[in-house]
Amino acid sequence: MGARVSRTGEFDNRTVLIAGAGCNAGALLGRFYAGVGARVVLVDREEPAMLNIARRQPSRIDTLRLDLRRPALCRRLGEIWDNEPLHVLVHLQLLVRTSQQGAALASVEALTLALAPALAGRGRVLAVFAAPRPRDDVGRAGDGAAARAMQAAMAHLPRALQDRLGGQGITVNALRLPAEGAVAARGADLIRAAVFLTRPGGARVGGAVLPLLARAD
Repeated sequence: MGARVSRTGEFDNRTVLIAGAGCNAGALLGRFYAGVGARVVLVDREEPAMLNIARRQPSRIDTLRLDLRRPALCRRLGEIWDNEPLHVLVHLQLLVRTSQQGAALASVEALTLALAPALAGRGRVLAVFAAPRPRDDVGRAGDGAAARAMQAAMAHLPRALQDRLGGQGITVNALRLPAEGAVAARGADLIRAAVFLTRPGGARVGGAVLPLLARAD
């Protein structure tokens, strides 16, 4: 995907919430969005990791400790947020160990629906997940089948959410990384893809699951 990186200030006066932000991708995207003018809210249960991300840009990055594995807390966040404008919602909680992906998948749906009133008319939702590791089939019997079933559910969710929320002006897409652990090596590509899918005034296609491709120079 060869989208250009955002210009400084392109996200001025826009709010970006990154769920599951206490990971390498959260650090990368949180600092990027803050650097191009956004107010960034990081949400995760790992507070030290978020504080480390926010430390470099404290005037633009806020943190909120929340266990996203509990849908009731996701709904509560939506109630607290109410109608405060939210322009971009990035889900990174799918970048977790396979054993936790069921709860992560439920949280993507719960949090997106909870924040729909704030996203209405303007919002871009991006869910980032990773392809299974080549050795996912090794281990307990059925592990590989479970991983494939979860991948199928992740691939289906953007279309289901888009069908439900598209009439409110909300665009939902997903980005599939080539493998777990690919963020460090593909950081620039991840930023370009995220900008392409969340840029103000960009394409309004929704319900897509796009692979992360290296930039073609």
